[in-house]
Amino acid sequence: MEPVLAAPDLDKEMRVEADALDYAMGGVLSMKCEDKKWRPVVYISKLLSDTKKNHEIHDKEMLAVIRCLEAWRHFLEGIQIKFKVWTDHKNLEYFMSSQKLNRCQTRWILFLSCFDFKLVHVPGTKMGKADGLSRRLDWQEGVGKENKDRMLVKKEWLETRALEEIVIEGIDILDRIRKLKAVDDEIVKVVEEIKKANVKVLRNKEWREEDGLMLKDEKVYVPRDEELRAEVIWLHHDTLVEGHRGQWKMVELVTGNFWWPRVTTEVKQYIEGRNLCQRNKNRTEPPAGKLMPNEAPDKPWVHIMADFIVKLLLSRGYDSILVVCNQLTKMVYFIPMMEKMSVEGLVVLFRDHVWKLHGLPKSIISNQGA
Repeated sequence: MEPVLAAPDLDKEMRVEADALDYAMGGVLSMKCEDKKWRPVVYISKLLSDTKKNHEIHDKEMLAVIRCLEAWRHFLEGIQIKFKVWTDHKNLEYFMSSQKLNRCQTRWILFLSCFDFKLVHVPGTKMGKADGLSRRLDWQEGVGKENKDRMLVKKEWLETRALEEIVIEGIDILDRIRKLKAVDDEIVKVVEEIKKANVKVLRNKEWREEDGLMLKDEKVYVPRDEELRAEVIWLHHDTLVEGHRGQWKMVELVTGNFWWPRVTTEVKQYIEGRNLCQRNKNRTEPPAGKLMPNEAPDKPWVHIMADFIVKLLLSRGYDSILVVCNQLTKMVYFIPMMEKMSVEGLVVLFRDHVWKLHGLPKSIISNQGA
């Protein structure tokens, strides 16, 4: 009887067939013999680890290819004839073009660069050998669908804080809101619409009534009362528990439970009006350095000051004046010029009116940033 496995001959054409399931992978290395028939040389069948079982199916299929090439690297790396890799997963051809890869796929692509191969999609009906090696029934025991279509956070775990009783120093803020809702025109209008429709929810679940309170998007609506709204902000800002938070943290805290029009603006105005908050506000700019006075000149025209007077009426072809002042004697030169004069032109003016008479100064003080 002829042997089941053929002896490998590296001068002949090779082919890798790889397949993967949810829990295992399998592969076959076949060789084209002299009678033009493909015969298996070696095979592999491995159970996936718990970590690998969590991979997406396209990554599992690629992992099967990687495992086969690792096992048969001594046969396939440097082979003279380009070999083919068969897979029944069409999406693996996606990796044969330029894509943004994750770290695991990047390691794979570095490993695959050691081989000369072509990835070919083959229908699953022609992948019988590799498919059978990846479907071992003894490895399927204990592998189920227990994690499929599961909800990570259950609804009963979610806690709605909108109706929590907020009592600070004997003040029940929610009771005050219940009493004042009858004097707010907008709330009265919404309540009337709810009574007419005989429902508890209105306007696509935007408004609803619960326990005597009007909720807008699951947040307690605070009626139009400046004192009450200021007290709600005070409860989230001035109490010892809250600790005088900043503007955006305050907005997040207040709007977590309450809502009214322009709540963000009112929170900002409240914080800006608090003297304690403004006095303890952190400065974002670096601290200013020490004030350094100018060096006292010991003789004229060593330290000078320069500035421009611009936007003047045109006179004799000039619309600006360059002012150069000696810091010691306060002697001044008023030099006519044009506002759009270039740097080279200014240098010529300075040379002809100042430098030729007094020489080059040690320093020039100017308010021009350039």
